[in-house]
Amino acid sequence: MSLFFSSCNDDEKTPSFDANLLTGGTTKTWKLTEQRVLGELECLGTCELAYNKMRFNANKTGEFSTFTCLQEPCSNGTTAQDGGTFNWTVSGKQLTVDGFPAEILSLTATTFKWKLDIFGFAVEETYTATTDDPFLTRPQMMAGSSSKTWKYAKRSINGFDTPLTSCLINARITNFTNGTYTITYTEEGCPPNVEGVWRFDADEIKYISERPGVSLIEFDLLELTEDTLVIGYVSGDNYIILHQVKA
Repeated sequence: MSLFFSSCNDDEKTPSFDANLLTGGTTKTWKLTEQRVLGELECLGTCELAYNKMRFNANKTGEFSTFTCLQEPCSNGTTAQDGGTFNWTVSGKQLTVDGFPAEILSLTATTFKWKLDIFGFAVEETYTATTDDPFLTRPQMMAGSSSKTWKYAKRSINGFDTPLTSCLINARITNFTNGTYTITYTEEGCPPNVEGVWRFDADEIKYISERPGVSLIEFDLLELTEDTLVIGYVSGDNYIILHQVKA
């Protein structure tokens, strides 16, 4: 990524903003609200608009949020960000984040807009100040501080919504931070309760559910937030997507 400037005169280098507004004096979190590529407004998915954030600290460090989001209603794909920390500096209108420069276009107490060049494309992004909630890791989203229970919200097979069975409606899946899980059923006539282990693959793009000695399923991780979990897998000739929400 390289900085996109229209000129380099002294007026361009003179900031028209207070850089302390980035941190609010201590720390401030910004949420992405708009993105333009070559001047054209990009469609951003509902989930990404809620979870694509970055935080600036007064000690010149910062942090990106972690998220995995379906791009609905923009497309059927998935977008993800792996979080992590960064260092930042400001010189004139140039904001440098871990060595990548960008031009600050405007900065107030509530909005922040910058322009950068990504693979030759001029990108402008607008952020809005938001609450300084902790940025969760994917394991924290999946299992909370000790455990988290999920329930099925809907299911699709090969792109078509398929009604949930009574057993699935009444199933409760609890993931524990020690890497175990349970599936319990609250209705008679359903399968016996299940115990197993779970993990992510090294890149955290697969959710792996295993009952040792019985079965192992690798799910595509399509969306994971504090409140939603969407996973997909192949079964025979079918691709099944399971939507879960926090119970």
